[in-house]
Amino acid sequence: MFDTKMPLNINDTDMNLTSSEIHEHYGHTEMTFTLIRCEAWSCAASLSNKRTLQPFQSSDGTEQQERAFYALSLHLQDEYLRSCQPIATPMAKLLVMMAPLIIAKLRLVAFYPGYHGITRYNAALPPADKDSLFKSAIDLLEFERLLEDDCDLNGWRWFFANTHIQWHAMSFALSELCVRVVGDTEHAAWEVIDRVFPSISLQPSASEDHVWGPLQDLKQKALCYRFSSASAFTPSEFDNSMFEGLVSDWNL
Repeated sequence: MFDTKMPLNINDTDMNLTSSEIHEHYGHTEMTFTLIRCEAWSCAASLSNKRTLQPFQSSDGTEQQERAFYALSLHLQDEYLRSCQPIATPMAKLLVMMAPLIIAKLRLVAFYPGYHGITRYNAALPPADKDSLFKSAIDLLEFERLLEDDCDLNGWRWFFANTHIQWHAMSFALSELCVRVVGDTEHAAWEVIDRVFPSISLQPSASEDHVWGPLQDLKQKALCYRFSSASAFTPSEFDNSMFEGLVSDWNL
């Protein structure tokens, strides 16, 4: 049980040597970026302490997690994000983009292990939830590109790309691409992965990280499935450019 209070929602200018009492603001401040992350991980820690942030221990546990994530989403909206509209600053834009992705990340971490059947009750992840998590994983991976392409936000890319590599999102997306029927959604997912995956390998810690090797193997497995699925199409039905990409991918 944590008894440390959340940081105040204030700006640096609210503090000085003569301050005897500091009143926090409503809406977004220079501290809001950190506060949203603190709120999210406080929620995760609370669920973990209740032994529910684990894969499908029971249907009650799953529902409790969903309620917690929904409550967190409403809290972030009411406490911080409502004042970001209309978006007038780069920070407001970043917060509006980041908050739903944090919820998606929490759901992915909570529910992804159940997809592998590593659960006491052997509960299966429903197809609708699987599709939702797949989209969330792709959105998380694409966030880096959005930061890079947006001149207002690319100054934040170092934080998300270099210190917060989305291992869970990449792992889940590749796992799904090993079994999903090839369609427009899957092609779009591959476009995102092909852009993001090389940048992960360039990170200083990537070669030493214990998940990097298995992640490469998982990508090759997904590529095998993609290639075998593609062979079922006639040449006129399939874009040959995909096969050109496969050659370089196998040399990773």
